[in-house]
Amino acid sequence: MNHLDEEFIKKMKARLEEEEARLEEELKNLPSHLEIGSRDDDNALEAEEDDVNRGIRARLEADLEKIVEALAKIEDGTYGIGTDGKAIPKERLEALPWADAAI
Repeated sequence: MNHLDEEFIKKMKARLEEEEARLEEELKNLPSHLEIGSRDDDNALEAEEDDVNRGIRARLEADLEKIVEALAKIEDGTYGIGTDGKAIPKERLEALPWADAAI
């Protein structure tokens, strides 16, 4: 038996879907690679920005993957159960709806 009531799960599903759409939009608008200029200073700055963008992209993709997993758990009735099999407190899920552990 899941420790979360149906209304709470519906609320979390809506939040997850909103965040999924937001992250997909952010990923779509994040430049994947900047053009290298003709000056060394420009090249260094562009290379640094590429590194930053790669880090941002990796974080967004990781969060998006967790959201997709959380939505799948809602569908199969296991939302709110951590990867360790323990219940994730409501308070933690309210703070981070795609949490996968009670921590």
